Amino acid sequence: PDYALWLCLSEIDEGGEITFPEQHSDQAFYVFSGELTVEGRVCPEQGAIIVESDVPTTVTATKRSRIAHWGSWDPAAPIDHMHGAPPADGHRIHIVGPSGIFASGEPADVAVRSFANSACETCRISLFEVTRSKKRAGRPHSHSADEIIFCTSGLIELGAVKVTAGTAMCIPGGVRY
Repeated sequence: PDYALWLCLSEIDEGGEITFPEQHSDQAFYVFSGELTVEGRVCPEQGAIIVESDVPTTVTATKRSRIAHWGSWDPAAPIDHMHGAPPADGHRIHIVGPSGIFASGEPADVAVRSFANSACETCRISLFEVTRSKKRAGRPHSHSADEIIFCTSGLIELGAVKVTAGTAMCIPGGVRY
């Protein structure tokens, strides 16, 4: 009950819609397969949509689509974020293609594709993909906010915990792992 985030994996038939009311949290979609549209713009396979808080809109599947959809249970934008509260107005929708907003690393080792980061002027959500081509230990670290890690392929080992493809783990903010 104290965990701030949720994750929903869905398949949506062509023509299926997800409608956002006037009050909601920052939310993100990742399109594994298919295609979504929002406000006349297309989000292709391996792209993402970020619907910033309190932007009423409808996301529509233009093809049968398999998606991940994330957000916060609390519709209020965080006010204690390291970048401060986002402004109350000027919120919008971001459509980010398969290349992301930036990429770093080496595909032969570790690569990152970022679709949203919490430094955005008008939102406080992060969404990124990390790929590793071989087993590699990460450095222990923590984050200031709750986190969901979803394994799309392969295996993630966190101590004795093994997260397999298609499953997720939730790590509360401030917990070192």
